Amino acid sequence: KKIVASGPEYRQANISAAILAGPLLFLSGRRGTVDPRSGVAAPEETPDALRAQAKNCYEIKQEILNRCGATTDSILRLDCFLRDINRASEEVETRRSVLGDVTCAVTTVGLPLGARGEMEVAALALAPGQERKKVCRKANGTSVAAVCGAGLIFVGECQGGIDDATGQPLRELADNPEKQAHNALDTLVESLHDCGVGLGAIVR
Repeated sequence: KKIVASGPEYRQANISAAILAGPLLFLSGRRGTVDPRSGVAAPEETPDALRAQAKNCYEIKQEILNRCGATTDSILRLDCFLRDINRASEEVETRRSVLGDVTCAVTTVGLPLGARGEMEVAALALAPGQERKKVCRKANGTSVAAVCGAGLIFVGECQGGIDDATGQPLRELADNPEKQAHNALDTLVESLHDCGVGLGAIVR
């Protein structure tokens, strides 16, 4: 492995900002409370805090990718953690405004982030010189995206309470976790099928 962007350069003292390992670039999770390029703090605990912090996060991800010789189209997977999951649409809008309409496997989780910040995001991307990723299943605003790269398949989150065809909540499943689990699994199976594999190919 090779460190291609150190933590201190991006105000991350104890971890590396980006590591190259084989055909993959691993970009560590970061929060957007401070723009490391200028040292300017983003708003916190205000209505516009999430968008401002998300903009910082994705601009830095973009800068690190460009610095490594990659582009936003190299992104295979994004893991996003939100303090308020009900504001997920704001995060998506801000991400697209910075990165463009990038198709990748996205997982968004709502959780009580420790310390400061409205969100944290980590990324996995193809290293420069690798064969261009293949989009097996493009998210159309509703369906789960699936992409192939570096010999692996990455599938976005499969939500048990959502109709994958319409993107609408399945209210009849609201109090039935077993049926939600089956619905999520069906979505995963369909996504993998579009990539030419089945459940037996899962490694994580």
